[in-house]
Amino acid sequence: MNQKQLLRFIKSKLRKEPDEVVIFRDGQYLTLKEVFESLDLTGYDLNVDLLDVHADKSTFHRFDKFNLKYNPCGQSRLREIFLKQDNLIQGRYIAEVTKQVLLDLEASKYQVWSFIVFQTLFGGDICSLEKDKRQFLFLVDRR
Repeated sequence: MNQKQLLRFIKSKLRKEPDEVVIFRDGQYLTLKEVFESLDLTGYDLNVDLLDVHADKSTFHRFDKFNLKYNPCGQSRLREIFLKQDNLIQGRYIAEVTKQVLLDLEASKYQVWSFIVFQTLFGGDICSLEKDKRQFLFLVDRR
């Protein structure tokens, strides 16, 4: 997935599902619209430069730098909502954006690609692997 694909997905979710409850923060449930209001952002404000989620050579081999770089708009809550699978919405957004990326690649006539799933355990338990498998099967079944 590239920045443009993620940006398109975020904007479409803001437009189509602003009242979706997506996160529990500071003792309250927040909708997608409320999250962006708390960040003082709208869908019109978002652009690739503001999103700022691209890899450079300083991000590899260092998970702390990698994690900081992949916070959309520098906000860990947006990473939790859109790029994580263990969240309030059970990874639905990361599954949907992955599906959209795969459909885009499938539709491109002259592009060769392969889909590789990386699993990283950060002190988690083996149950997270089972969750990943269920999410991937959900993604494939909905195709």
